[in-house]
This record gives sequence, C-alpha cells and structure tokens, in this order.
Amino acid sequence: MNPDHDHEKQRKTKIALDTAEVEAYGKAFQYMIDTFIVNQQLVVADIDALHHSFFGSIYSWAGMHRTVNLTKEGFTFPAARFLEQTLQTF
Repeated sequence: MNPDHDHEKQRKTKIALDTAEVEAYGKAFQYMIDTFIVNQQLVVADIDALHHSFFGSIYSWAGMHRTVNLTKEGFTFPAARFLEQTLQTF
C-alpha cells in the first residue's frame, strides 16, 4: 500500500464530492422555488424532501434521518441520538 497514492485518491474523491454538492445545490435551489411558497411554514417532510433533492444524486441516504454521528471538515452535526426527538419539536 502506498500512503501517498491513498492520500491522492482521497483528495480527488473529496474534490469530486465537493463539486457534485455545488452542482446539486443549484438543483435544490430550483426545487425550493418550484415547490414552496413565500412564508410557507416547512414541516419535517419538506426538509426531508429538500435534503433528498439536494443530495439524492450523490448519497443513497439523502432525505433519511441519520442514525450515526457525522462530522465534516471540523463541523460536527447534531448528535444522531437526539435527531428524531429534535425533529418532533420542529
């Protein structure tokens, strides 16, 4: 195993994912414009659908509620064990 090769592969994968997420953002933004009305109060199902619209072409789990903790680039997302409870109060 070549650590330099693995690092380069991870770097290319991260760049590809970042690029895909930026491209998907435009589609999700258009989804919001087409789907929601001004001052519409969103419900959890709306957030799930928006998440799926944004990330669905990239991640198979898009639009589903996490069951694992997630950190990205030093940012820790809310703990998975509290997610369902928190969404019930949304």
